[in-house]
Amino acid sequence: MDLRVLFIHPVETERDSFRRSCLDEDFKVDTASDMAEAYKCMENHDYVMVFLNRKLGAEEITKFVSIVKSRDPNAECVIGVQTITKADLLHYQNETGFYHMYLEPVNYRKDLLPLIETFMLESKARMMGQINQGAKESEERWNKFQ
Repeated sequence: MDLRVLFIHPVETERDSFRRSCLDEDFKVDTASDMAEAYKCMENHDYVMVFLNRKLGAEEITKFVSIVKSRDPNAECVIGVQTITKADLLHYQNETGFYHMYLEPVNYRKDLLPLIETFMLESKARMMGQINQGAKESEERWNKFQ
């Protein structure tokens, strides 16, 4: 399984900047300008991490995050904001499960790449644990037949 990140932002220069900041990394990056493009990306891939921009609209974000989480409960969703009120913060944390946010403008390489790298390591560890668990179960089944 490829580790993939989806970056959804309405501004093309932001999408390009994010993509360039991740060029040397060992995960794949897809970008989308709006929710329609994001849904098309979801048709072809699963994502371990999704970045959304608040400009996309609270209802659409909430709906999209629920789909991402239904496909992978461990997927990390991060929202970018220019400003945020306490009420907005509580909404995003309680209603959508966002625990990571970033303030725009942002230096993707300096400010977000460490977060992505940490989460990718955790995702790899989870995947290895699943592989190891599957191997252990296969070995146990094999031993029953001997």
